[in-house]
Order: sequence, then C-alpha cells, then structure tokens
Amino acid sequence: MRLVHGIKDLIRNYHTIMPTYLMATFLLLVISNAFPVLGTIVFLPMTIGIAFVMIRAISSKQFKKKRIVTLGFRHGYYMKNVYYLLLKQLAFYLPILAGGVVSGLFLGLYGNFETSIGVTIFNLVLFSIPSALIALMFAMVPYLLADPKFNQRNHNPLKVSARIMKGHYLRLILIRLFFLPWLALNVSSIAVVFSSFYTSLFNMETPAEGFLTSSLLLIPLMYLLFLPWYRMMHAELYVTLRDKVKGYQ
Repeated sequence: MRLVHGIKDLIRNYHTIMPTYLMATFLLLVISNAFPVLGTIVFLPMTIGIAFVMIRAISSKQFKKKRIVTLGFRHGYYMKNVYYLLLKQLAFYLPILAGGVVSGLFLGLYGNFETSIGVTIFNLVLFSIPSALIALMFAMVPYLLADPKFNQRNHNPLKVSARIMKGHYLRLILIRLFFLPWLALNVSSIAVVFSSFYTSLFNMETPAEGFLTSSLLLIPLMYLLFLPWYRMMHAELYVTLRDKVKGYQ
C-alpha cells in the first residue's frame, strides 16, 4: 500500500516536483556523459534539490526558495555535499571493485575455464553483499542533506542515515525489488539510444530499428513516472523514519 501512497503523493504534487526533477536529471545526464567521472562528481549535489521538493511535498509544506535545482550548491555547503555524496558512492563501489580484483586473480590462477568462471561468480556475489548493505545504510543521505531540520554542521549524514535505516532494511529492499525491472529497462533503453547515436555517427552498424523505437518510447515513461516514483518512495520512507532518530534536529 505504500507504493500506492507514494504514487498518489507524486501525482498530487506533480506540478511542484517535476520541474526540479526533470531539470536536475537532464543536467546530470548530459554532464555525466560529457565528462564521465569529473562531471558526475561535480554535479552530485543536483540530487539534493530533487530530495528537497519531495520532502516538502510529502510534508505538505510550501517553500519560497528560488533555484531549487542548485540548492546543493549553496555557499558553505557545496563541498560538504560533494564529500558526503561521493563517500556514499565510493563506499558502495569499493566492495564490488575488490570482488572484481579477487575474481581476476582467481581467473589467472585456475586453468580450468568452468572452475574459473564459477569462482569468479561466487566472488562477485560474495562482495556484492556488503555493497548492497552499504547502499541500504546510506540511502537517506541525499534526503538528510536536503532536509532543513537536519543540522549538517554538527552531524554526519552517513552516520545518521545508518541510524535511520537500522532495522528497516527490508522495507527498502521490497521497494527496490519492485522497481528493479523498471530500472533495468531504463538502463538498457538508454544504452540502446546512445549506442545507436554513436554507431550512426561513426558509420557503424546500428541496433535493430524495433529496439531503438521501443527504447525511445520507453525513456519518457521512465523519466516522467517510474523514476520519480522510485525517488518518491525513498522520500516517503525517509519522512516516516526520520523522527525516530533522536538527537540530530
């Protein structure tokens, strides 16, 4: 029923949420593709503006702030926002990278191909477990950084997010499992569109026309409904749980 509640909140506040959401998402998409690493890092605080409008919508509170898209770039907060959001990302990817390195070593040590592949898959799955736990622990960091009630100067959002999520992992897991097929479809659709663009640019063989057409039709649906709904569910969970953590307001 939380999923229904989330989509109702999104639709009811669609006109206030979507301008910020679409602008921030578009800028992130363009910059991350133009400058794959540095651009992504520099523009990480864009997610804070999205989190802010969603929190305020759920709380039924009006806001007079202008330029919400650049809320995470405020003077005195920008570098801290980048720092915490980057740490959140690195903490998620490091176990996976470690698993990749270990798996690579096993591939070189074992002569039997089937054994090597089996060991590689085992290691990748094994190391993905801490990554998944870290993703759950730090899921509320952007919402904390966007929340006016949170005192960023005196409290570490990574630690507070971990406290908020303690004992509530299953709720977030169920939300993410519901959206997992849609997120996978979104990634594959974007990959098809970009591969089609680059292959046509360099006169290479392009993907089948049916795949390209379905991808072009699916992407607007994802960005206008399922992806904001996915973020809205995280915001709903944050607003529900934040007051259960004492000592950070």
